[in-house]
Amino acid sequence: MSFEVPPVSSTPVPAAQPVERTDKPQPVNGKDVDAVQLDMIPSSPPEELYDQIDAAAMRVDELKSEGRELHFSFNEESKRVQIEVRDLKGNVLRTIPPSKALSVATGDKLD
Repeated sequence: MSFEVPPVSSTPVPAAQPVERTDKPQPVNGKDVDAVQLDMIPSSPPEELYDQIDAAAMRVDELKSEGRELHFSFNEESKRVQIEVRDLKGNVLRTIPPSKALSVATGDKLD
């Protein structure tokens, strides 16, 4: 399993509309059920994270200008996230630990 991270932006997304709740649980298949209350998942990150998102997006742009990118995948054998430093053609330059990827994302140099 692997995934690519799309470009990051701190542009706010409109908030999701709340779901109307009733006080009394509705029957399912003619049987009464216990009420289950679900909290709404926000459609955008909290305001205090926008600066960090912008900093990470700028770091991604810096890495691309240096001809490098980070590629994240899940290693089934070790059951851990594996992070590769790749050139923009997809060639693996090296593998780094997750802690190093976090420091690179926050501005540290990729040695």
